This record gives sequence, structure tokens and C-alpha cells, in this order.
Amino acid sequence: MNKFNLLNENTSEKLFRTNSSIVEYVVIEEELQSLFEFCILLQESTIEKINNLSENCKEYEKEPRKKHEFDGIEFNNIDIIHGIKDFEIPSWNGILEFTVPMNQILLISILLEKSLKSLCAEYSLKNDSKYYGEYEVKIRKKNQQSTINSYLQYLEKNCEIEIPIDETLEYLNQNLRTIRNSFVHGDWNSIEKYSHEININDIFISTSILFEKIEFEYLKKNAT
Repeated sequence: MNKFNLLNENTSEKLFRTNSSIVEYVVIEEELQSLFEFCILLQESTIEKINNLSENCKEYEKEPRKKHEFDGIEFNNIDIIHGIKDFEIPSWNGILEFTVPMNQILLISILLEKSLKSLCAEYSLKNDSKYYGEYEVKIRKKNQQSTINSYLQYLEKNCEIEIPIDETLEYLNQNLRTIRNSFVHGDWNSIEKYSHEININDIFISTSILFEKIEFEYLKKNAT
């Protein structure tokens, strides 16, 4: 299976930063930054695990014939080296190249939907709450309509603003249901083709650009 792109720490410099300090955009900025840091931690801890296994191998290679016994079974360092090189390291490389990026992709898509829904609730004409986050909104989706599109259309209607999304998010939006279902239900081979098309760095950046557009259009409309 082809590997996905890994997350680049420099992408953090392109994450959404609010220009208004309005509470809903401050929350989005903070949550996006926290998620990015978590995704980096998930990736780095996996890389550290692989590096530790490689270092362990080097130590065992210093005394390849050294014998050990466990539960009456005798083995030597060569057997341990074989297990690490042929099984453990390839297994963890597979996690780094597929499982980690897939989790990152799903996590950012979840945050995107959650953040859009929070904006829909905040800008709902029925929202009579004095505090951010107290009002819950229920939005009906049209047949075959994605959750992301339903939230964007709701914002466009209630805020009277246009919210275009770029090719990266459009591609993710169109394939998100398939990706989620295939990953959750173990149909991982069917996700292989997306490794050519999806770059987790681009998704974080495109998500940031989307919120920048929403904030800009919202501020522009309410300034007139």
C-alpha cells in the first residue's frame, strides 16, 4: 500500500489566526492549533518508537550469539534481531505511513465539521443565547448532501455570504464518507488510491483558509 504524506511542523505557521478576536474564531484558532500539535505528537511518538527499535537492534548486534532463556525456551540475540528487523520495524513503519496519517485526516475532518456546526449555531436566526456555545442547532441534510456542504449552505443562507472551498477540501468532502467507512470497517486496500491525492498538510492549510474566508466575509457584511 502506498504511504500517505507526513505532517510537516512548518505547516503550523499557516494555521488559521483570527483577525477579529471574536470568541467563535478564537475557539476555532485554539482548537485547530491543539489538534495540529496532537497530530504532530502522534506522528513523532511513532517515529521515536521506530528509532528506539533500531537502536535496540544495534545493541543486540554487538553480541549476536548471546543466549537468553524464558519459560524454558532458549534463544539468542540473533533471534531477537530477526524479530525486530523482519516484524516489529516493518509493522511500525506501516503504522507511520498509513494509520497515523489516516487518523490525522479523520481528526481534522471532524474538527472542520464541528467548527462549522458551532458557527451555524452561533449565527442561527433562532439563537437567543447570551453565551457562545449554549445554543444547539439541528440542520437537515438533503439527500446525498455532505455534512460539510449542509453547514456551508446554512451559513451562506443565514449570513448572506458566499463561502467557496478550494480543490483540496472539495476532494476531501466528496470522498470523506468513503474514506471513513473504509478505514473504520477495515477495507484499507480501497483507501490506497487516496494516498496519491490527499496531503495532510494541504488539508490543514485549506481548512485554515476556509475559516479565514468565513471570518473575513462575516466581518465585511457586518461592517456595512
